[in-house]
Amino acid sequence: MNEKARVDYVEKVGVFFEQNGYPPVAGRLIGYLMTSNEKGRTFYEIHQFVNASKSSVSTALNKLVEKGLVKYLTISGDRKRYFFLDLKPWISKTKERAEFFSSFASLISDCVALRGDKESEFTQDLVKLEAFHKYLAEEMPKIIDKWEKMHL
Repeated sequence: MNEKARVDYVEKVGVFFEQNGYPPVAGRLIGYLMTSNEKGRTFYEIHQFVNASKSSVSTALNKLVEKGLVKYLTISGDRKRYFFLDLKPWISKTKERAEFFSSFASLISDCVALRGDKESEFTQDLVKLEAFHKYLAEEMPKIIDKWEKMHL
């Protein structure tokens, strides 16, 4: 893999994850681990590549481990931890989004009932948003099931 292309790709992943609520270092760390051929990378290797403070790298790694997106292994006689992406939880995290859509639709419904001004443009927009989230909650599990039947 061309190192310049790798650096550019890691930065692109970092920006994507930053735009989606993750710290920039966490996104770059994900990009780095995605492009790593090894089973795992040490803290030192990650720190050197992402070129961020040790504290930022440590915080990002701990958050990603906590979320179950990154795991690590240890080797007997070696004090280092080797970090790697665990891709299995990424699918289950997507499944959890369907539950989010359903719960959020319910909250919107409660809000519409509280507002009492059923005819205002804003309330009508809330009703549309509620319908959209209900639709996603209904369709997302079907899509996931179909995908799993094709790929698992």
